[in-house]
Amino acid sequence: MAGGDGDDGAELFPELLSFAGRAQALISELLSVSEGALFFYCSSYGLGGIVYLDNPDDFEARINGSRELQSLEDELRESCSAFFQRFFLLASGITNYHEELLKYLEDLQVGRS
Repeated sequence: MAGGDGDDGAELFPELLSFAGRAQALISELLSVSEGALFFYCSSYGLGGIVYLDNPDDFEARINGSRELQSLEDELRESCSAFFQRFFLLASGITNYHEELLKYLEDLQVGRS
C-alpha cells in the first residue's frame, strides 16, 4: 500500500521486501545451476536419462569404448563436486526460505486474530 507521501510500501512491509529479494536470488541461482546441469552433457552423446539404470553395463562399455566419452567422463568427475555443492546449497536455501515464509505468514495470521 503506497501512502500519499511517496511511500512505496518498503517501510511498511520490510519483511515482504526481504522475502521478495530472497526469492529473486533463489530463482536466479536455480536458473544458473540448471544451465550447468549434467544431463546437458550426457544428452548430447545419448547417455542421459534414467534409462542408464536399466542397463548400466551397456553405458559403461560405451564410455570405455570411446576416448571422447572417457574424456567427457573425466571432465564431469572434475566438475560434479562443485555442481552438486551448488545444487544442495540451493535446495537448502529454498527449504529455509519456505520454512521462514510459512512462519511469517502464520505470525501474520495470528496477529490479525
